[in-house]
Amino acid sequence: YIFSGTLIDTAPMDKLGNGSPPVPPTKWYGNSTVFEFEVGSNFNMPVSVDGTRLFGIADNGDGTQSSSFFNTLHKLSASLYNGDADQTNVALEEIEGHMDNVLALRAELGARTNRMNVVADQLENSISNMKSNLSDIQDADIAEAIMEFKSIQNVYNAALSVGSQIIQPSLVDFIK
Repeated sequence: YIFSGTLIDTAPMDKLGNGSPPVPPTKWYGNSTVFEFEVGSNFNMPVSVDGTRLFGIADNGDGTQSSSFFNTLHKLSASLYNGDADQTNVALEEIEGHMDNVLALRAELGARTNRMNVVADQLENSISNMKSNLSDIQDADIAEAIMEFKSIQNVYNAALSVGSQIIQPSLVDFIK
């Protein structure tokens, strides 16, 4: 259940009650805790919508809750069932207010989605930069390594040549 907060295995409200028209639910079983993802150091981004804000859940003071959204739908259903045009118009005006609420929450969710995309792009850039820096540190430049090896090899050969000329055997060495 996507509007039950973190209680995803629990239906947020009772089903419609019996009657003509059906009675709106009166008990909210969800919670108002939203899901958050950690997207940075000490930075969590909410990724869900609070069902209590979406449906206008209010405590009735007797252990039950009412939803202005479902009550409006009930009012519209009852006015249509009874043929009361004035109540139907009132209910339709209330529905427009609920639609504004849904659009506002949708805009918030869209803004969070955009922020998540920006954070994802920043993380991808950071990963790319880190890999590039690690490559610069760990990887050897083949041409530079070969040149350095040849230079060291030439110094070594020169040292051997000089050493062999210094220690040339003399006639005294052969007499011994």
